[in-house]
Amino acid sequence: MNNFSIWEQLPAEGPSAFCGQTPNTQADFYIIRGYFRTYMIPETIDISIVWHHAPPGYVYNDKRAGIIAGMTVVMLIMIGITTARLLARILGKNTVFGLDDYVIIPAAALAIAYPVLQILGVVKGGAGRHSWDNTYEDLYNFYYYLDTCTKLYYADVALVKISIALFVRRLANHASRGWRMATDVFLVTVVGHLVACLLANILLCDPPRAGWDLKFAGRLETAARCEWWTTRFKILHSIHVAQSMMLLMTPVVILWKVQMDTAKKIRLFVIWVVGATSVLGGLIQLLLGAMGDDDDVFMAYTTILQWTVLDLSMGVVVASLPVLDTVLIGGWRRATSRIARLRGKFKDSSSNLETGGRGSSSSTPGGAGSQDRTLLGGGGGRGGGDSSPTSRHRLSSIPDQFEPIEAVLLPIDAARLGTDKECASYEMPNLSPRETADTGVELGETPNKEK
Repeated sequence: MNNFSIWEQLPAEGPSAFCGQTPNTQADFYIIRGYFRTYMIPETIDISIVWHHAPPGYVYNDKRAGIIAGMTVVMLIMIGITTARLLARILGKNTVFGLDDYVIIPAAALAIAYPVLQILGVVKGGAGRHSWDNTYEDLYNFYYYLDTCTKLYYADVALVKISIALFVRRLANHASRGWRMATDVFLVTVVGHLVACLLANILLCDPPRAGWDLKFAGRLETAARCEWWTTRFKILHSIHVAQSMMLLMTPVVILWKVQMDTAKKIRLFVIWVVGATSVLGGLIQLLLGAMGDDDDVFMAYTTILQWTVLDLSMGVVVASLPVLDTVLIGGWRRATSRIARLRGKFKDSSSNLETGGRGSSSSTPGGAGSQDRTLLGGGGGRGGGDSSPTSRHRLSSIPDQFEPIEAVLLPIDAARLGTDKECASYEMPNLSPRETADTGVELGETPNKEK
């Protein structure tokens, strides 16, 4: 039998005793008595029954590192998803902030604060260790952070549901007036559930502080009046599960009636069904885990923690996925369109290079003939040469050093052009780019004369 009157004479300061052992300080005594009062445990129960001693042959083990690593990953995921959603709204074209975007900001903030408090519970409250490895001071800190996390949990899931419901209401605007009214009614029930959860957790005891401060509850001359928390837990979670099921089914029905791209509908169906199913499964597991054995609460609570964090993180992710879906699909379409244009330009460049190569080879004879006639004094006119006296005088005045070139080129020109009469009927090739563009004649080809 515990002798609480003797424990009141304990020293005010000193190291805290391990759970299940006789208290060392007055603070230990207040924590033990506050715990007994809060959870309605008779003071005649021996503390070794409430907190077990280490079993024979026990080897130290804990889950502290795993909890910290898991909470860190969850925080990074929620920060990344929420940041991507907000940037998509701010930087995206033809996108504006809606009410659901404003609501998701505090929802994500509370969801991120939850794992932060859990990490503090590990560092300062002994979470993830066995009860016999923790002190009464650890127990005090553990329950303080745990109670704070409970309040954050109910507030966060309510805000996430409100954000999702506002998105569903936006879809309902394209469906019918009846769906809009149903969504408004659902929003009212979610807000009412949020208020009820906060009041139920804050006003669990009278005075309220006794519900989360074990030392305060133990110092009271008269025990605080506290409600049995298990009943409230079941009621609040039953409502939460029902609302989650409604959020699971409502978008599916509305999307079935809204005129939207089929691929977009399928993606939204997958988002809602998979996300809401994960949340619902986490809540059901949470309900089952909360009814388990609490003898080793520091270690046993980790099972509940896994599903609670899954509920919070999946809620934030599912609330943001419809917005990110639009951004990702839009970016994918722009990328594929740009790649297609680049491929088209590459093919056009390749075909132009092949056409240009054929044009250069066909223009070589004409170019050589033009050069030959220039050296011979051809004026480039329609007759192909200039036989005026001035031209002949200019040709005869060429210095002697050019005579070998004329001797070589004259036979070539004679072989090509023949007599002056034949030269007169020769027509220069069309080398003008403008003429080619206007007439459709390929570069270097001789246009056909109309006869």
